[in-house]
Amino acid sequence: MFFPIPFAFPQQDGPGTPYAQGKKCQYIFFLCVISVCTGIRLFVLLDIMGGFIDGIVCAMGWYALKCEMNLTWMCYFGMMCLFQGVFGVIRWIDRYVHTQGPWLMPLSFKNADYFFKTFMFDTVQLSMLLSGVFMLLSVHLVYVIYQEFSTGSAPTDAWTQESTGTTRRSSERTPLRPNRPTAQAPSFTAFQGSGNKLGGDP
Repeated sequence: MFFPIPFAFPQQDGPGTPYAQGKKCQYIFFLCVISVCTGIRLFVLLDIMGGFIDGIVCAMGWYALKCEMNLTWMCYFGMMCLFQGVFGVIRWIDRYVHTQGPWLMPLSFKNADYFFKTFMFDTVQLSMLLSGVFMLLSVHLVYVIYQEFSTGSAPTDAWTQESTGTTRRSSERTPLRPNRPTAQAPSFTAFQGSGNKLGGDP
């Protein structure tokens, strides 16, 4: 049995658009943070099931990067990030509400052992929040790249083009008819100039 999907992912062959290539550094930064948080969840917290699903999300993201920011694989990565990011933030809120005591511990500089323990505790605590947050940020980044691919201009360019008067694509405020040129004033004035009399010499 097949369930109908109300949308379809764009099919793109080859590398992404130049705009997507320009977002590669930001995409790599988000992906690295998500990968580190996934490693902490898998090997420190020993959350095998959740870490495995997040690992699949990271694998899709790195494969999209390997394909030179291919939009099809980026959409797969963004859809998985949407679900995992929402559930990750909700899971962190539930954990924060039911946690007794402080959520973070101040770093202790008494000796190296105390510093390492407090640093690792805060890192693990932050990783549970940052994983969901950066997944949702990745969803927004993928959406911006998808919108640029489907419309031909980036969402951030719309306000700039309207302010400068050079709009590349139509919007809700764009008039249906183009502005007509202003009519020029007539070059003659009524009841002025020389005339001829009836029956007289021309």
